[in-house]
Amino acid sequence: MKSFAEIDIENKGNYLKLLSVVSKLSGLFSESAIPFINYRVAENIFCRSFDAGNLSRSDTAFDANYNSVGIGLKTFVCNSNNSTEKVAEFNSLSRVLAEFKGKDLAYKLAEFRNERIDLANRLYNIESSLYHIVARKDSELVLFETDYDKIDIKISIL
Repeated sequence: MKSFAEIDIENKGNYLKLLSVVSKLSGLFSESAIPFINYRVAENIFCRSFDAGNLSRSDTAFDANYNSVGIGLKTFVCNSNNSTEKVAEFNSLSRVLAEFKGKDLAYKLAEFRNERIDLANRLYNIESSLYHIVARKDSELVLFETDYDKIDIKISIL
């Protein structure tokens, strides 16, 4: 699949223009050279620009549904060539998760994440998925896509 930036350019779309305008406007209320884009604004710009179903308020695994592709939309500051960011919250399951530690906690989190993805796939007829990232750096935005796969949970019993 082509990147959404490529799709936008081919269709002479507004996605890149709108992101650019919002990032430039952030200079009106911030001294930082790193543009600020509220995640809800980024989600709405994406969904309107690509005529994608907006799932961001549905508390599901995906923020958008683009032609049966589940899209996880992320925006964050990235001051170097890598960044560690959260991919999911499990606030409603925090009491259950508090009972686990170490590898057991990692396994349980992976299990919950996979179940959440499976549920969204069924509810919204999702056939594949990806993360669309808007990384914010000093005076620039870096857009890219990456895998949004379920976690491969294989337990080996010794």
